[in-house]
Amino acid sequence: MNRTRGTLDFGPFRLESEPYRLWRGSEEIALRPKSLKVLAYLARRPGRLVSKEELREQVWGTSHVSDTRLRVTVHEVRAALGDSQDSQKYLETAPGRGYRFVASNETSELDDARSTPDVTLRGGPGPVVGRGREMEYLVNRFREADRGERRVIFLAGEPGVGKTTLVNRFLEHLTG
Repeated sequence: MNRTRGTLDFGPFRLESEPYRLWRGSEEIALRPKSLKVLAYLARRPGRLVSKEELREQVWGTSHVSDTRLRVTVHEVRAALGDSQDSQKYLETAPGRGYRFVASNETSELDDARSTPDVTLRGGPGPVVGRGREMEYLVNRFREADRGERRVIFLAGEPGVGKTTLVNRFLEHLTG
């Protein structure tokens, strides 16, 4: 998944913000504003399970939204992305708990062989390519620490492999 200022690229799609618009190549995909907001909220938190309550609060605010309305909205997003309940390529459902954005990068056969989403983040000194597993690991450890579980993480590797860039992108993800 690529991120540029105000734009998220994943698979063949591009999601622009302010105003929200979804594109597949040069074709704009028509979605209702709330559906676009749901997609944007989830896409900005790749790999993170977003509870139904959090989604309601962040997208609809104080308005009452039923589980049915939320499911219909997610179904609209899935239909626009060519996703389905059976083939959850972009949005994963955690029954009774919430939703997770799981878009994968389809740039190579090696990436397709992995079960973990690949992440490509742009900005700063250079891209972070093929670090989906590492990003997911950092996000999961952060969630555990946020729940009060003690965590210490050591990041090691040869000079120039992108350790600092990975940590900077992780921090951007948390504040994003």
